[in-house]
Amino acid sequence: MRLRRGRPPAHPSRRGAGAAVVTLAAVVVLGGCSSSAPLSPPTGVDLLTVPTPTPDPADFVERVDNPWFPLEPGAVATLAAPTTPTGAQGPGLEVTRSVSAGPDVAGVPTTALTTVTTGRAAGGGRVVDLFAQDVDGNVWWMASAGGGPDFEAGVDGAEAGLWMPAQPRYGDGWLAVGGTAGTPVVVTVVAVDQDLARPGGSSDDVVVLQVESGSGTRVDSYAPGEGLVRSDAGEDEVVLTGVG
Repeated sequence: MRLRRGRPPAHPSRRGAGAAVVTLAAVVVLGGCSSSAPLSPPTGVDLLTVPTPTPDPADFVERVDNPWFPLEPGAVATLAAPTTPTGAQGPGLEVTRSVSAGPDVAGVPTTALTTVTTGRAAGGGRVVDLFAQDVDGNVWWMASAGGGPDFEAGVDGAEAGLWMPAQPRYGDGWLAVGGTAGTPVVVTVVAVDQDLARPGGSSDDVVVLQVESGSGTRVDSYAPGEGLVRSDAGEDEVVLTGVG
């Protein structure tokens, strides 16, 4: 698992990308590898400082339309426990995710994702997460309340962390939030280009993220154009059943 922290620039930008290319080119010249194959351009979480301590509002856009994590205000998605092999319903767990406009955080426009969970034996819960997308398509986790960790970027030392890269790459790992007390939230890309069958449909080009936090580990599957289509936290497994 790789954690990328403190890597310039402070926030992803085209200026940073250019600086990295110059550095790599200098290495090639000094090494005398003129006959080597051309270097691949940076991708994945290359060039990103994660978490980012000083998000620049000029680096962000109004909408979150990352293919694997689209957040269209007004959209509602329902995920429910899948049926058992015998056709009987599972434990009745249901998750409703609704999208709305969010407040600015550290001067950055955000989109709110409200997640309401019902059907657990121990009761449900309501979590509000705020996300923002930069000009390159990376989605950043700006704030959260109700689920832990509760934080807001720029308040009490909390820093915005990465949630979904513009170009997810197998093996990349990063901190989803920084500067807060307690166990860090670590996200790792554990699969890309996956096919996923689910009740009532199927998805391809699915990206699978493993999320490790103080509350345990879960595995989330994201399909392009749909967002979260499956979440598995052991006994708490849900799959996408409806959108509105």
